Amino acid sequence: MNGPPELPVAHDAQPISERLNTECYCVTLDRDALDHALEREANVFAAELLMPEPAVRSGHGKDPEETAERFGVSGEAMRWRLYSFGIGDRPQPPTGSSLPLTGRD
Repeated sequence: MNGPPELPVAHDAQPISERLNTECYCVTLDRDALDHALEREANVFAAELLMPEPAVRSGHGKDPEETAERFGVSGEAMRWRLYSFGIGDRPQPPTGSSLPLTGRD
C-alpha cells in the first residue's frame, strides 16, 4: 500500500475514480449532528443489549425502579424503555439532555 495506513480506502478509490473518468465528492458533515447521531445509536444499542424487549415485557412490574434494579440499569433508562414499548408514561428528559434512551421519540 502506498498511502498512509489511516486512509487505505480513500487511497485505493482515487485511481479507480480516475479510470472511470468520474469525480469523487466529499460531503461535509456537521460534527455536532454526527456526534448526536452516534450517541443516539449507542444509547439504542445499550438499551437493546441490557433491556431486551421480550425480557422487559415479561419481567416488568408496577414500579419501574424495581424493574430497573433487576436489569441493573438506572430508573430513568428503564422508564424510557417502558415508554418505548407503550407500557409506561413518557419520562421527563434529564436536565441538559435531548436524547431519550430508545427510538420511540
